Amino acid sequence: MTTAKKDSFVQAALLISSAAVTHRYHWGPFQFWFGVDDWSPLVHVALLVCACISALLIFHLWRANPTESTSVKTVWTAILLIPVIGWFAYSNFGPKPTSPKNP
Repeated sequence: MTTAKKDSFVQAALLISSAAVTHRYHWGPFQFWFGVDDWSPLVHVALLVCACISALLIFHLWRANPTESTSVKTVWTAILLIPVIGWFAYSNFGPKPTSPKNP
């Protein structure tokens, strides 16, 4: 790889990372700063764990309920994207598994 290509890749990576690090949101007279670089590593790990748990529950929902309608599964998928609250709602009010694996 030539030096010019390496430099362009580095510049692109820096541009993408700087765009993803800090965001400014305007909502009426208020401004919100959202900086991922301000978060501790534990927050990143917690978010990753929450995302994995939600993904596993969504996978289980679609696999264990083949006879359930797609619209019901789509609504439960949206609910499961909310960490913790969605998990409790799914465990209490969600459809019961209808897979032949669970007699």
